[in-house]
Amino acid sequence: MCFSSSQPKQVYEDVLRQRVRPRMLQKVMGNTVWQLADKVFRLGGALLLGFWIARYLGPGSFGLLNFVVALVALFAPIADGGTQSVIARELIRRRSEHATIMQGMLVLRLVYAIVATALAAGSAWLLRPADTQIHWLVAIVALSLIPQAWDVVDYEYQSRLRSQPIVQARAASFSVFALVKVGLILSHGKLEYFAWAITAEAAAAAIIMRCLPAARSYLTGWSHVSFAEIQYLARTCWPMAVAGLSVMLYMRIDQVMLAQMLGERDVGIFSAAVRISESWYFIPVSIISSVTPALVIAQAENEESYCRQLLKITRGLFWLSVAAAVILSVESKGIIELLYGAGYAESAAVLAVHAWAGIFVALGVSAGPWFVNAGFLKFRMFQTLAGAVVNILMNLVLVPRFGPVGAAYATLVSYCVAAFLVNATSQSTRPIFFIQLKALLM
Repeated sequence: MCFSSSQPKQVYEDVLRQRVRPRMLQKVMGNTVWQLADKVFRLGGALLLGFWIARYLGPGSFGLLNFVVALVALFAPIADGGTQSVIARELIRRRSEHATIMQGMLVLRLVYAIVATALAAGSAWLLRPADTQIHWLVAIVALSLIPQAWDVVDYEYQSRLRSQPIVQARAASFSVFALVKVGLILSHGKLEYFAWAITAEAAAAAIIMRCLPAARSYLTGWSHVSFAEIQYLARTCWPMAVAGLSVMLYMRIDQVMLAQMLGERDVGIFSAAVRISESWYFIPVSIISSVTPALVIAQAENEESYCRQLLKITRGLFWLSVAAAVILSVESKGIIELLYGAGYAESAAVLAVHAWAGIFVALGVSAGPWFVNAGFLKFRMFQTLAGAVVNILMNLVLVPRFGPVGAAYATLVSYCVAAFLVNATSQSTRPIFFIQLKALLM
């Protein structure tokens, strides 16, 4: 093609965009399909299996298992180290340093995971000093945090918009241990065996991912481990680690507080509703994970176009969340009776309230790329800390009076504060607040 001397660069850039953007869109769509397929298969399967486990264990034992899982989950962000939100960006921006980044991140995550495991076990002893069963259950489930360090392989594939190998690896591990859990139900297995199945599934997934091409290319040996890189990653990621800890506090602290204030049965009633209410959250997370690399590129090219794209995504996720909330709240009684049986009838009132928290989950997830791209990771930390504080305070007030339903109201308000209202408090973050507001109003 020939260019006129007055505008060769502009014409060339236009032609390049016309060729590159369709390919990028195709990769984003393909990656999104694989991400959604993964979540539909694994989370959908886990949800169906969870209904069966809940019926088998009953509200008391089911509540005990969920209390243990929730307690360990509080320390999972420490094991993650805030890497999930940052590592894909680093891999995109520094393509020639993948081995150094991934090996540094693996070392960092292994250290964090060991610390998190010890903290989870110690917290069980502090909360229930005389309950040996809970000590063992927490220790068993907490061990699952260590093999999750190999999720760094997932980040490498995400940076190249290639989720297929990771999806297949996790699907294989999930399928095997889904059959194991079915076997435990049919053979009347003990509660401890279900805890071991959680840890064994995480270990199996790590072993499979360690065999993938990206792991063999970048994680063979430790020749690229750099202490300077580890320091850089630790400094960069720590605000997101604190933010992740805060998110887990206001997503799981209610189950811990219910167990301490009322008992495991109330945790079972609450957890049954939460499993259904949160069952669709993988959709916005998968969509945002897939489009994040494209948004990074869009911001570098044109800020106005980037904001328009982010608004469209936010608006779409908002209306999706409204539809889910209406269906789950209106049909809460029938859904609970169908899936859990009469023993969980009290969960219907919890589901009718908790379902509306999904609106603010969608708004918060859609804002994630904006905070990372803008470099406002410390504000993200403040945002989630505010939500955690609100949730804890409201649980202290509402749970003794209203039980599990009070915990659902506390969750709803804290999600609204953390994902939406706090963004209006700073001039720097008001652009994303107005994007969210436009999505709500238009």
